Amino acid sequence: MKRTALAFVLVALIVSAYAGGAQAADTETLTGEFIWNNEGQSGEIEAIFTGTTDGHWDVAFHFIWEDEPHIWAGTAEGSLTDGDLKGSVITDHESKGTFVFEGTFKDGKFTGTHASMRSGERDDTGTMTLNR
Repeated sequence: MKRTALAFVLVALIVSAYAGGAQAADTETLTGEFIWNNEGQSGEIEAIFTGTTDGHWDVAFHFIWEDEPHIWAGTAEGSLTDGDLKGSVITDHESKGTFVFEGTFKDGKFTGTHASMRSGERDDTGTMTLNR
């Protein structure tokens, strides 16, 4: 009898752990514009944020550059409503460069900057906005 009860409890714990892990993560899709200062170009950008833990996100930026679609993915931390947000993404180029971004959400709009990281040095590349 004790073994049956113990087995039942273990199965219940496994099922509830699996069900909890199977829940969809919070996902926010924001749209906006990037400006690339070095090239004098701008374009539309879509950012998909998927919550990992409180205030931490996986992020994927989708945009078109020189008629080619790109997805740069990485992580971010901060608020998607009001307050600071910063993160870094890896490019989808063969060289796999790192770009960082930072800025602030106010009234549902993000205004920030982006930069390339080369040999540990920050090279400011432009600005971007995102809207809820």
